[in-house]
Amino acid sequence: MLGVAKAVMPERLGVKDIPSSTVPFRAHEPPGWPATFARITAAAAIAVAAVVLLGWLIDADSLKRFLPGAVDMKTNAAVGVVMAGVAVLLKVGDLSHRRRLLGDGLGLVCVVLGLVTLAEYVTGWQPGIDEQLFSESLTAVRTSSPNRMAASVAMSLVLLGAAVVLTGRGRRRTAAAQCLAGLVGMLAALALVGYGYGSLLLYQWRRSTAAAIPAGIALLLLGAAVVVAARGPPISLLTSQRPGGMLARRLLPLIVVIPLGAGWLLHVAGQRGWADPALQTALGSLTTVALLTLLTLGTALGLERADAARAAAEAPLRLALQTTPIGAAILDLDGRFVEVNDAMCQIFGIDAATLATMTSWDVSHPDEVAADRERFARLARGETATTVTEERYVRADGDICWLLVARALVRDDSDAAAYVISQAQDITDAKRIQDRLAHQASHDQLTGLPNRVLLLDRLHQAVARSARTGYSVALMFCDLDHFKVINDSLGHEAGDRVLLTVADRMTSAVRTSDTVARVGGDEFVVLAEDIDLAYAAALANRIRLGVRQPLDVNHRQLLPTVSVGVALGEGTRGIGAGDLLRDADYALYRAKERGRDSVEMFEEALRLRAVECFEVESELRAAVAADALALHYQPIIDLDAGRVTGYEALLRWPRGADTTWTPDKFLHVAEETGLIIPIGDWVLDRAAAFAAAHPDAFVSVNLSVRQLYHPQLIEHVQGVLARHDLRPDRLHLELVESALIGPGGAALATLRGLHDIGVRFAVDDFGTGYSALSYLHDLPVAELKIDRSFTGRIGLGTGAERIIEALIVLGRTLGLDVVAEGVETRDQAEWLVRRHCPKAQGFYYGRPAPAPADARDSVA
Repeated sequence: MLGVAKAVMPERLGVKDIPSSTVPFRAHEPPGWPATFARITAAAAIAVAAVVLLGWLIDADSLKRFLPGAVDMKTNAAVGVVMAGVAVLLKVGDLSHRRRLLGDGLGLVCVVLGLVTLAEYVTGWQPGIDEQLFSESLTAVRTSSPNRMAASVAMSLVLLGAAVVLTGRGRRRTAAAQCLAGLVGMLAALALVGYGYGSLLLYQWRRSTAAAIPAGIALLLLGAAVVVAARGPPISLLTSQRPGGMLARRLLPLIVVIPLGAGWLLHVAGQRGWADPALQTALGSLTTVALLTLLTLGTALGLERADAARAAAEAPLRLALQTTPIGAAILDLDGRFVEVNDAMCQIFGIDAATLATMTSWDVSHPDEVAADRERFARLARGETATTVTEERYVRADGDICWLLVARALVRDDSDAAAYVISQAQDITDAKRIQDRLAHQASHDQLTGLPNRVLLLDRLHQAVARSARTGYSVALMFCDLDHFKVINDSLGHEAGDRVLLTVADRMTSAVRTSDTVARVGGDEFVVLAEDIDLAYAAALANRIRLGVRQPLDVNHRQLLPTVSVGVALGEGTRGIGAGDLLRDADYALYRAKERGRDSVEMFEEALRLRAVECFEVESELRAAVAADALALHYQPIIDLDAGRVTGYEALLRWPRGADTTWTPDKFLHVAEETGLIIPIGDWVLDRAAAFAAAHPDAFVSVNLSVRQLYHPQLIEHVQGVLARHDLRPDRLHLELVESALIGPGGAALATLRGLHDIGVRFAVDDFGTGYSALSYLHDLPVAELKIDRSFTGRIGLGTGAERIIEALIVLGRTLGLDVVAEGVETRDQAEWLVRRHCPKAQGFYYGRPAPAPADARDSVA
């Protein structure tokens, strides 16, 4: 049995080759002789009819009837036999469309010819078609009408033509063709036996024309040709190499020869007076009994031998079935277990006796039953030879297992479906690994959220549904603000904790039908369907507020924030997945540009702005490479001495003869693209050179957050100081207040390292940030720069004056220098002098210029 399965099942099931000769269930294809036999017999029938036609042509009675005193074979019967013979030759073997049509056409002509003749007999109709070639007198032997074929011959042509048409049109029609051809052979055999026994009733129907010997011979040959050419069950049995086929081939000649021979001998004995009718009857009965007894004994003996051979052949196969480590079973055509091996019982946890009362679908997973029934039905009907599937089954303990199931249909000697062999291999562990790998390929390993691959797949599906239904699709691009600072200061483990918390908060903020995906280090995307613009904005804001909750990491309290860009795709717009991603990215860029921790909805103007930013980036890279940037210097005044004490280096980008860009127009691009690092290095070098050329003043340089966290900042500053022989205390580095809140790790080490070599730090725009005063004590800060938003309100009675006074006192108390920025009027300058503010800078004292402008010698 396993050898049969090996022939049709994949090698990965582990079945070894078994010689086909040892497999009793294998249906053998008939050898090539049936086609040859059909061609020879059809050609012989055509030859018989041709001889008769030749006899008519030359008027030779011996050729028309074969025996003296017999009936002539009529010309229309001979023509019909020729056409039927040619049709059989055309329908034997591989059929082309043209051969099939021609053979069917000739068969239909035979049917029509026979039907017309039968109509002549039944109705007395005389159309005259019988006399078109040759005519015959009414006095001919047993001829009722000139040239009219016998009724039995006409019926045989009808049956034979129909059989030819049905041949090769499927199993059922071919079986019908064999039946019709068998009837033709029976009619022809009756006629021939009638001649042998001298019985007119066997080859003449009532007063119709008697059948001729050549017609009987030709029709017997054609009937045999069609039966053999169709290769149905009788021929399969006769050509089978199994015991049944061998027994049939041995007994068939006896069945045909002995009764006919015994009957003919008794008939001759009766004619010659050797035996009376009673003795003939007794001898005939005894002969029949003896023949039937011999046939019964021979058949029984053959079946006994066949059963013994089958049992001997099946023994090693049944042993292989039981000992194979792979589950194996035999199922009947209703899917019921007939025999199972121990491995199959172990797979299901059910003993063999219990499985024998069950069908395959009794152990199938409920979701698999319908599809499995359909596949099994197609296999049982012979529509498919094998099936190989991965299916779920339910074990006796309720656990679900995955099996690789291969099934093959086995046919009996008559080519009918007998049963199904099934092999099953437990692939549950492999399936779990496969599912795990598939999950890892489509999900983020840290957060478990869908990754970019799965997001894009869902996004494409959502856009396709939107095109069909018209419902809108919203895409929200979310980016954590200053996440790199957290990673660099607190470490990657702390950063991972922040990402996990943010992922949970975002998932809790959206609907269950929405998708939250992590597509980058600190980038998340939310996909929402069936949503309008107002709800999309509300959902994005809910996400932002959900993320913006205090978070304790390594005993430090963080307040994570997220910038969100929202793009909406409507089904009527025909927008694609790539367009949504691009538009959401544009909106996110705008949200970060406007100060972060905000939500921005995509507008068409953002796309144009993004294009402009791309152009700015390209030009800025070219400017950095070409050393096309410039530094302007603004004086810083010592108000007590009334003189210039230092300069702030301010970056400028000349864009033409009359246009120069200030950092607010391009610095955000430098921050986002990383160009701020080479630009910052260039500014430090040029500012140090300027300070070296002005030994009586210090130079103040703005430092970006990304520069502060750069691992080689200390080495670069030391190199700049050494290269220009500049004292470290003459280089002041300015940092915005937000960059100094809670620094840790590398940033804190950098601050202290620069302080240790003598570099002074100033807090720029003091008062506008978080204003956590603890860092003034913990960090090496030497100077506070009061933001211009306070200085510009001096004299307006807004309370800004009291804040400035407090900041001056705070600086004096902590031993810090205080610089008031943005001084633009004489009144502001005089007010600061009266309040004993140490230093000031602004347009009142001098505008930024390539070379230091002349500052006022006195503030009076």
